[in-house]
Amino acid sequence: MDQSAQMKLTAPTLSVTDFNLPSLHLLHDEIIATLKDTEIHLSEFNDDSSQAPLLSDSIDVLKQLSCIFKLISLVGAEVLNNAIVDGLQRLYDNGDNNDMALIMDLSEAIMTLERYVEFVLLTESVEPTLLLPVVNNLNAHGQKPPMTVEDFSTFGSSSVIIANPEQNFEPLSALNLDTKLPDLCLS
Repeated sequence: MDQSAQMKLTAPTLSVTDFNLPSLHLLHDEIIATLKDTEIHLSEFNDDSSQAPLLSDSIDVLKQLSCIFKLISLVGAEVLNNAIVDGLQRLYDNGDNNDMALIMDLSEAIMTLERYVEFVLLTESVEPTLLLPVVNNLNAHGQKPPMTVEDFSTFGSSSVIIANPEQNFEPLSALNLDTKLPDLCLS
């Protein structure tokens, strides 16, 4: 086994969760763009029910976003995103833009999800219980039982903590690297 593969296998665990903060940073702009598009599609459907195909487009993209949240272990965002998908699907299936309560709750949920992603990035912590009221509002439209704090407590609530960061670094001499720089002068 080469040295880089061995280092990957023996790398220390840096956080108290499986939450992948660097991936969220990388995906942040795409997540926000997806949520903004969903807001626009919901608004256009609210104005004109013939725009229902836009909801279908948003549903497809948000399902992919749920998979991303699952992949990076941002479970609270995944739960809220799935509730948004279910609400949009109900609107699409009914083809009716007269359910103002659902449309308003969806709008609030989309904005909340956007703010939650920002919160996680700024605080480097996951607090899925913050999403509980919004998730339950959406679930009520589908006659789903409300989620409880205990449901979210299984997902965890913690900060990303790097313990003893100085122990996570090795001096170059310990890595058996060639520390002499080659002569790169072009003549």
